[in-house]
Amino acid sequence: ALAREAGLDYVVLPREILPPKVRFTFALKVANFLSPATSTTVTVVQKASLPAPHALIQGDDPKTTTRDEKLRLVLTADQPNLCDGLSLAERRMVIEWRENTGQFAADGGGLVPENPRVLSVPAGTLRLRATYRFEALVYMQQDPAINATSKCSVYVQPQPLAGDLPGTLVDVAE
Repeated sequence: ALAREAGLDYVVLPREILPPKVRFTFALKVANFLSPATSTTVTVVQKASLPAPHALIQGDDPKTTTRDEKLRLVLTADQPNLCDGLSLAERRMVIEWRENTGQFAADGGGLVPENPRVLSVPAGTLRLRATYRFEALVYMQQDPAINATSKCSVYVQPQPLAGDLPGTLVDVAE
């Protein structure tokens, strides 16, 4: 079926006609009725055997923190709902955390949390005025190709200085 959304045209294929783990080649031919000009684009797609899990790092994106605060990223991840009484209960999800800029590893950070759904970064680990790009990859242990990711940027902002003068409290900007 042809569809149009937000100014983009696309083709929707019913899932029933695409068997799992089979490679498909799709060709698009475009012709202008005023001239015989055409072009062809080929894309290869392979449908997974099962739907991908759901993954979401909770809260705002981007996030802000200070160097003196502990950063805590919480991932919500669950297996997809299947129809017709099918269940994935016997299948295990694996969660891996990554930091995609490379700064976190360079700063001595580790990405193997005790609880795989919660990444805690101790205070003093992140560099001031740096932006980190954290990613949680969730995949099925039996087939890592069945996966989902969630990404989140974290900016480490300066912490306001506070000074205490006798009888008053003064905030000092950078």
